[in-house]
Amino acid sequence: MATKVSTIVGIRSALEKEVRPGIYEYDFKEQPVKATLLQSGTFVDDATSGNQNERPNIRISFLLSNVKTDRLSRLMYIVYFGVKYKITNIDRTQDPAVIVTLGEVWHG
Repeated sequence: MATKVSTIVGIRSALEKEVRPGIYEYDFKEQPVKATLLQSGTFVDDATSGNQNERPNIRISFLLSNVKTDRLSRLMYIVYFGVKYKITNIDRTQDPAVIVTLGEVWHG
């Protein structure tokens, strides 16, 4: 059974902003969304190695109002249990839902 969660999606601005003379950076807008946790867990990259890396295996589905193709490419992170995770995959096959796969911790 899918679990309902409240989370935050980090969306990068379309254009860079000059923060100091000659230095440009993107702004990030955080948008709260109601979501469905589809899959949660971790997987091990190399089970045969002594140095095993565990990676998150989390998929979340949510509705994003006024979704445009360019806006989808600007989805950068999701806050899950208070931690910002990179969005590594965006799936639009179940339109109007956006299904994202989370990667490692986001350090933006």
